[in-house]
Order: sequence, then C-alpha cells, then structure tokens
Amino acid sequence: MQDGGQQVPSTEDGSEEEAIKQRKNGLYRNVSDELAESMRTGWADTELHDLKPIPQAAETAARRARLS
Repeated sequence: MQDGGQQVPSTEDGSEEEAIKQRKNGLYRNVSDELAESMRTGWADTELHDLKPIPQAAETAARRARLS
C-alpha cells in the first residue's frame, strides 16, 4: 500500500509498518526554500568598526618565522 506517494513496507505477518518520514539533512545538495528563508533573517549586525591591532600583533611575523 502507498502512503503519500511512498511505499509502505509490510512486515512478515502482513501488517504494514509506518512510513519513514524523509529527513532534511546534509545528504542533499540543494538548499530548501524553507532553509534559505530562515538564513535570510535573524542575523545580528556583527560588522566591527575602528579595530586596532593588539600589542602582540607586532611580534607575530617574527614568531611565525622562528616556528617555521
């Protein structure tokens, strides 16, 4: 028997099992419309302005050279 276009498997005694609902996970290449809409909203303004390097940044190049 079919349920919503999906084949419903039968058990050995002939009774039908409940259809398995398809999950939305990383197996699909396309982003669903529902996910795309969710990703368009609710983002905080994370743009950082007037940033200044921390004092340790001046030593970064020399430290990296010593470690290489």
